Amino acid sequence: MASKTTVLLAALNSCADPHYFSLAQGYLKAHAAADAEVGLETDIQTIDFCATCNDPLQVAFYISNAKPDVLGLSCYCWNIDEMRHIASMVRKTLPNTKIVAGGPEVTPIAEEFLEKNPSFDVIVRGEGEATFTELLRAHTAKTDIGTVAGVSYRDGDHILTNEDRPLIEDLDTIPSPYLTGILKPREHVTYLETFRGCPYKCGYCYEGKNYPKLRHFSDERVKAEIELIAQDPTVTTYSFIDPVFNLNDKKLQKMCDMLRISAAGGKTIHTVEVITEQVDAKTVEKLKAAGAVSTETGPQTTNPRAIENINRYFVRDKFVRGVEAMRDGGLKVLCDLILGLPGDDFFSFCRSIRFVVDLRPGTIIFSTLNVLPGTAIRDDASKYGLEYDDAAPHYVLQTDDFSFEEIRKAEMLAASVAKEYDAVS
Repeated sequence: MASKTTVLLAALNSCADPHYFSLAQGYLKAHAAADAEVGLETDIQTIDFCATCNDPLQVAFYISNAKPDVLGLSCYCWNIDEMRHIASMVRKTLPNTKIVAGGPEVTPIAEEFLEKNPSFDVIVRGEGEATFTELLRAHTAKTDIGTVAGVSYRDGDHILTNEDRPLIEDLDTIPSPYLTGILKPREHVTYLETFRGCPYKCGYCYEGKNYPKLRHFSDERVKAEIELIAQDPTVTTYSFIDPVFNLNDKKLQKMCDMLRISAAGGKTIHTVEVITEQVDAKTVEKLKAAGAVSTETGPQTTNPRAIENINRYFVRDKFVRGVEAMRDGGLKVLCDLILGLPGDDFFSFCRSIRFVVDLRPGTIIFSTLNVLPGTAIRDDASKYGLEYDDAAPHYVLQTDDFSFEEIRKAEMLAASVAKEYDAVS
């Protein structure tokens, strides 16, 4: 009997918590394992590393010791340099291993990435579950991958790109990694997903531009996952990765009804992302009844010109009322501001700081703009005189309105404000 194809999915996570695990890897394994052919012909393992705790040499050592036939690497702006280094070392120690990359850092520039990084063999573009499963099916059958939609790959001295794969319409065809036992819920690092896509198209965000259509996991599946966590005594807090938790009143009410069993057991939900303009006192009561203890929101900027440039939804008076409702209702509010958005300058950024400070949220989170591959803001960079670092995480360097020196000064101001605000809040 022929031996199984060994597959290793390796994640290099940004979270410093050693218990953190990649939900994306769980999805990939669950989908592949459910395939009649791939499930029988492959042995798929997952491993999670920490980008701040494990250096590339340690990761390469583990992979080389495992000797997988196929290695899958999830690439993001926070780990792409390390993933390149890891792949380079693995290519030398395991020359016959097929190295596959996926993720938002490589999908929009697949051919360019393969040209510049000869250690990689295949790029899985976009949503990866169905594509990766079909890729494994072709690998185990030793057939050509030229018909596998959604991949770019190396073929001798040539780099080829197959047609795009349509988005997965029925998300329940991706088995739950929790309900199948592939992932075990863990304290504070368990994340659930109830839908994919985003109705908003913020210029700095990859998801809204590339996945605008909303697709939902079934209520039955989401409820089963929540009940599984509710019954786990080792988990007291968890969260959701939905880009908008209060998508609409109907969706919010349905979620809160499902979450009551979890909240009744004393479990809490930390930091769900909300559209604050849609929040009122009733919304706050629903969130609290569901077990939510904190929310994260914008405004990212309050400058009308910058808001227009990034296509951001922001209604000032509704935003103020929403933050006040959450704050006064007992929810901790995390307000985000992005530094270096096109149309902003040093003084408009200062005005945004003043606006947020006056709202008295629980925490103010500052971040410098990442000009990510596949985003509208990167496509339109020349329109705004936007210069950015080619190296990940692609920080903005300057714009027509915000000089390099002023952005660096604004970063120092933001760090000072965040420190002082946390000290007194």
